[in-house]
Amino acid sequence: MEKSPITTTSRKARLLSLDALRGFDMFWIIGGNQLIIFLAALQGLAWLQPVADQMRHVSWEGFHFYDLIFPLFMFISGVAIPFAITSKVEKGVSKNSLLLKIIKRGLVLVVFGIIYNGALQHGFEDARYASVLGQIGIAYVLAAVIVLFNRSMMMQGLWLAVILGFIALLQLVVPVPGYGAGNFDRVMSINAWLDQLLLPGRLIGGTYDNEGILNVISASSVTLSGALAGAILRSKKWSPNQKTLIIGISGLILAGVALLLSPFYPIIKNMWTVPFNLLTAGLSALLLSLFYFLIDDL
Repeated sequence: MEKSPITTTSRKARLLSLDALRGFDMFWIIGGNQLIIFLAALQGLAWLQPVADQMRHVSWEGFHFYDLIFPLFMFISGVAIPFAITSKVEKGVSKNSLLLKIIKRGLVLVVFGIIYNGALQHGFEDARYASVLGQIGIAYVLAAVIVLFNRSMMMQGLWLAVILGFIALLQLVVPVPGYGAGNFDRVMSINAWLDQLLLPGRLIGGTYDNEGILNVISASSVTLSGALAGAILRSKKWSPNQKTLIIGISGLILAGVALLLSPFYPIIKNMWTVPFNLLTAGLSALLLSLFYFLIDDL
């Protein structure tokens, strides 16, 4: 039986590899890591323990596989931006209307994050205002607005460099009162100081918050990296094989730069340091190139 033109077209229009990668990420988010940890604890499966160790977050500095899962989700949300926003701009949809929708989506996630943290049950005075949902929402708004008003990939890349450079400048050079510059810990870092100074309510880490002010801005670079990857996938300038190579090689370069920087600029998820962003964006790009090659490129 021949496939209808409508069915064939709709399948080609949807990026199945992105759906598959999103499903891969959701598997770990909903508890895939706990399954591995449980299996490793069973008698006779002790050989799984090194794998199980990768299914837990590092306590501070360093990197495990499970530290990739949240940034991968943010990267994936960025990949979808050109398909959801740039395509509408090309069809003549008003940028102001799209901007309003972007901001509404971000605000909804921020509000849901505050509610999820228990503000309605425990009151707003001691509420935790930072949240995973809030970080996703704000980072999405920042990346989406950049894409909305800068359709050129070169300009988007420049904005990415500006964000990373801004974070690096703050974390490496700007001194924290009483402690100095270039500190990477829970008390003396610029992240902790800004959270205590500007973030109302309760901080989950006491002196800092995992999804604090500087973390959110920094994390937007991962979402924007995803948007650049999405722009490559959407482009008609390159063949599927070329897209796979461009995204894959870019991922290798980003991860390599992160490892080169790590001896003096550590990889710390709780601070979203620039090497952490580069490493997770690079690994996410490698995964995207692999899924795209296996599903959409073949």
